Amino acid sequence: MAVLKGEEFGASDRPTAKRIRRLVELQCFRCAMTGRELVPDDANLDHIAPVAAGGEHVMGNVQVVHKVINQMKSTLPKSEFIEWCRLVVAYADEGDSPAHTVEPSQ
Repeated sequence: MAVLKGEEFGASDRPTAKRIRRLVELQCFRCAMTGRELVPDDANLDHIAPVAAGGEHVMGNVQVVHKVINQMKSTLPKSEFIEWCRLVVAYADEGDSPAHTVEPSQ
C-alpha cells in the first residue's frame, strides 16, 4: 500500500491523477519498462494486463511508461511484449544472417 499525503491506496483502487502522480514518484520519474527518465510529455499510463484482454483499470495493474514503449506494447501483456523484445534483440545481434542481407534491385 502506498501513501499519498495521508491518503493510502491499494492495488484494487481506481487510478486518479493524485495516485498516478504518486506512482511516478515511486518509479523515481523513470519508465517502468526501460528505466528511461520520464518528462510529462513522454509519460503514458499503461495497463500491465491490457483491459482489452480482461485486465482491470486499477492501481495494481498500471505502470507509467515512455509513450513510445506504450505504443509498441499496444494491447500485449507485459510478459508477451518483453518476449517479443528479446526476439528482436536476439535477431538483431545475429547481424550476419542471410536474412539481414539486402540484395540491390536490378
